[in-house]
Amino acid sequence: MDFIPLTRPFLSASAISAIISAVVSGDLPGNGSYSERARLELQKITKTKHVSLTTSCSHSLELSCAMVREHSVGVGRDEVILPSFTFTSTANAVLNAGLKVVFADVEPETMNLDANDAARKINSKTAAIMPVHYAGVAADMDAFRALAGKDIFLVEDAAQGIGAYWKDKHLGSIGDMGCISFHGTKNISCGEGGAFLTANEDIAQKAEIYIEKGTNRTQFLRGIVDKYTWVSRGSSYVIAEPLAALLEANLPEADEIAAQRRRIYERYMTAFAEFANTESVRLPVIPDYAKPNGHLFYFLLPSQNERDEMMHYLHRQKICAAFHYVPLHSSPMGCALGFRPEDCPVSEELAGRLLRLPLYTQLTHEQQDYIIENVTAKLRGHADNCNFRPNKQPFQLRRLG
Repeated sequence: MDFIPLTRPFLSASAISAIISAVVSGDLPGNGSYSERARLELQKITKTKHVSLTTSCSHSLELSCAMVREHSVGVGRDEVILPSFTFTSTANAVLNAGLKVVFADVEPETMNLDANDAARKINSKTAAIMPVHYAGVAADMDAFRALAGKDIFLVEDAAQGIGAYWKDKHLGSIGDMGCISFHGTKNISCGEGGAFLTANEDIAQKAEIYIEKGTNRTQFLRGIVDKYTWVSRGSSYVIAEPLAALLEANLPEADEIAAQRRRIYERYMTAFAEFANTESVRLPVIPDYAKPNGHLFYFLLPSQNERDEMMHYLHRQKICAAFHYVPLHSSPMGCALGFRPEDCPVSEELAGRLLRLPLYTQLTHEQQDYIIENVTAKLRGHADNCNFRPNKQPFQLRRLG
């Protein structure tokens, strides 16, 4: 068996020819015909009124936080509540906008932001709440919309959310702003890329200027003004045409990719159900309001030692298995900001037990069977040189609230 990677990017049948066409056209900078068609396709998929392509989801998050700052700092609001269990870009976006990070804990069932803990962190300085839809599974947006009310922005980090839904709404389209990633590890990829979504007219107009380096160039391209100039602060977030061409080629496959990945996900869930019943592993919980996209599969082992042992064993069998985020509140930067490991106990506890398995559309039944057989053998203590034994005593996951 060849080495099985954790993830592989999907490429549609027309992807290579789309890139070649874009390069041959010579129209390499952004905001060209490929960008426009990709933007319209994403608009159709997400049913969002305003969609802007960006160079990364990190930049979409930075743009969202810049919009929060624009509307909130003047009225004394500068704190943003976000989960500690997330990628660094979520927190960096807050800091880069001159806002203050407030870490909250996650639900043990979904690893999404815990609305109860977020509620405890809200005060008169709260400018925004940033739930992260972990693994493409929707956060509790009813709860967060109620918490945000009219005075607090709701910004969705839907980096992993393309092709996933909360009720009947695409992730990223529910809050005041939403951010999606098209990084090489995501269901739909163009190598590096992202999208900024909003239904708010005022935010959309300001974001359009910010993306174009603080100029009204987009209005110029539409013929609204006869020349463009610097009108506000901004940055360079416009995606290049070859990447937009790749994105345009891949986007129409979003629903089918999600369906394929859900099938692989469900095979894992079925295969490991017997161990979940004995508490040897803890499987993810999908809430009724969530229609996930099969972005990634993970399970929780009883301890970090057992997680690490399983991971190293799978590596020896040529299977890439990996942990995920180190909780940001207890990272060196989080500690420098004044946070302590005990501030988010659920994140701290579960991050050390979480293990991801390979999941991508090109994963064959044979490869997945091989992965399942090796994980099962290890859990049963049948693997060669195996010191791991299933924990017969249930391990408890603490939930806040």
